[in-house]
Amino acid sequence: RREVVVARQLASIATCDIVLYSVGGVETDSTIVSCGALPAEDLPEFRRQGATGVIGGQLIDRSGMWMDCPYNRRVISADLDDVKRIPIRFMVVIENEKHDALSAALRGGFATHLVISEELGKRLLAG
Repeated sequence: RREVVVARQLASIATCDIVLYSVGGVETDSTIVSCGALPAEDLPEFRRQGATGVIGGQLIDRSGMWMDCPYNRRVISADLDDVKRIPIRFMVVIENEKHDALSAALRGGFATHLVISEELGKRLLAG
């Protein structure tokens, strides 16, 4: 984070006007596991601690809040508060199995606009 190039890139997030992204799940076949960032055997413990989704490579809990855990403390990623300050935040989710992760992201204020499947929309509206 202290490397000049990395610090400059992370700081530039605060100047963004729009972001297009998704929320990840915390299943053993999720991107956070397949990319090698987190071993699958660590997920059950993080889920017990409340991990529900992944934003910018960082675990969020059911309330959409950043989890204070060893994994998140070592990840080099955008500050999630900076992400939430971006005025236009498009979140795209089509996988029905990401319902809980999407709900957490919405509770956390990570989206101003949604592009989701019809089934996810119905599930969100049903509560």
